[in-house]
Amino acid sequence: DGNRLACQAVLRGDCTVSLKPDRSGVGTSPAEPTGTPTRSIGKVVIIGGGIAGVSVAEKLREADVRCEIALVNREPHHLYNRMGISRVIYGRSAMSGLYLLPDDWFDAHHVDSWLNTLVSSVDVTERVVHRATGERLGYDHLVFATGARAGGPDLPGFGLCGTFVLREAGDAADIRA
Repeated sequence: DGNRLACQAVLRGDCTVSLKPDRSGVGTSPAEPTGTPTRSIGKVVIIGGGIAGVSVAEKLREADVRCEIALVNREPHHLYNRMGISRVIYGRSAMSGLYLLPDDWFDAHHVDSWLNTLVSSVDVTERVVHRATGERLGYDHLVFATGARAGGPDLPGFGLCGTFVLREAGDAADIRA
């Protein structure tokens, strides 16, 4: 009924999903020009620091200069070129050569970035994201931009020392080591 699943998630444990789309802006005139908000978006938590998560943060900042944006990323690195991570294996590139944004991008765009941070649970009733450290992030809007995960082959011995998947910079570093 007008909803679109733009990604796929694999859940572990009990989960209830409820879609109640905000249709208040559908069919109305276009929003005011970029940087001139029509109303405050409030607090937004984005789970995932890849291209989808950072793109959402960028568009939110363009739409509302006053909203609060927190981006939670389980990786220890800001947005980087995943296509180039094989260069880390062979030593042709350090991680610094793979970053896609300047060092000050998050500060300049007023985005609170939580690197190396796991989300342990989300309480949709209380509108709170629980981080594995025990800290909480409240939100008005929540975005899941968790991307993909590499799956290993179903082969005897896969998962033992010396077997790898290559999806993230950490995987490349493990292979190099």
